Order: sequence, then C-alpha cells, then structure tokens
Amino acid sequence: MLRTIFLIDKPLVSDFLLQTIRTNRYQVVSTPVTKELLQDDTLSWVAQHLGDSAFAVHARLFKDKIKFRELIKASYPDFIFRQVQLDEIQNLGPKALPFPFVIKSSVGFFSLGVHVVRDEAAWTVARAALNMENLKSAYPPQRRSS
Repeated sequence: MLRTIFLIDKPLVSDFLLQTIRTNRYQVVSTPVTKELLQDDTLSWVAQHLGDSAFAVHARLFKDKIKFRELIKASYPDFIFRQVQLDEIQNLGPKALPFPFVIKSSVGFFSLGVHVVRDEAAWTVARAALNMENLKSAYPPQRRSS
C-alpha cells in the first residue's frame, strides 16, 4: 500500500496545502518548520466554532499563561511570576528579577521564546533574543498580539 508523505518548508506552503494535510491527516516529515506550520491551532478553531461557550472560556484560560498563573496562585503561594511587556524586557536589569528564573511568552507553543535564566550572563543572552523582530519570525500573525 502506498502512503502519501509530505516534506514541506517555508515559503512554499499555501494555506490550502496545510488545510489539505490536516483534513486528510497526511503524514509529514517532522522538522521544526513543519511543527510550526502544522501546529494545532485549536484555540482559533475553538474561538471560531464555540464562541464564548464555557468550554471556549476555559480553553483560553488554560492557554494563557498569565491568566492561568493568576487562577492557581492561591494554591502555590511560593511560585513567583510576573508579567512583563516585551518592550520592558530590554530595560530590566539583572537585579530586577531573582535568579534563576524562566521567561516565556504569555501565549505560545513549542517553547518558542522560552529562556531558562540562571545568571546575569544568561539574562544578557535572553534579553538580546527577546525582541519583536526575532519573535515575529517565530510566531504566526495570530499569536503575536500576546
């Protein structure tokens, strides 16, 4: 039996091809690019098809890292988190946050933009990487507002 297996890469992939692959559950050679292109954007589907149903509200709550942390903070009082806007990161000196810490996008996937910061040197590297230009190339447009 012959199977259809795709090898896809940017910028040669149309929305139609991606939808066809998803709909037909075709196999795709797994690469970092295919994971990005075919990421299961369930939140968009839920928003489009389920609107403001209780399920959709809960799905958004669990996907948004800040809202989720707010929800569970009473259960984990020693877990420290802080919301920082992207444009504030470059101005945060090494004394502003306790080491070690993890910095990540509030909404995202595949650990893009996630940095484990153990010391001042790692914070310098993370700050250099965390800017709008770098993140724009990593996240699809529907994910960039967060």
